[in-house]
Amino acid sequence: MIGILAAVAAWNEFLLPLLYLQENNKYPLAIGLAFFTSEHDVAYNLLMAASTLTAIPVVIFFLIVQRRIAFGLTAGAVRG
Repeated sequence: MIGILAAVAAWNEFLLPLLYLQENNKYPLAIGLAFFTSEHDVAYNLLMAASTLTAIPVVIFFLIVQRRIAFGLTAGAVRG
């Protein structure tokens, strides 16, 4: 369960890589999505297409580990 939460947190990281990384090819996907916006314009069509492609691996990962997540959530529940 902790590994799943750590993976999702790393997937969604934005501020630290933006501050520390110097090369554009090492940025995570969240920063790549931010490049579809500028000061005066937003390319909504490209942004939505890239957002969909970014979300697909997360959905697939969730579908694979769904049973483990449900088991982890209910393992600490009080029954009685």
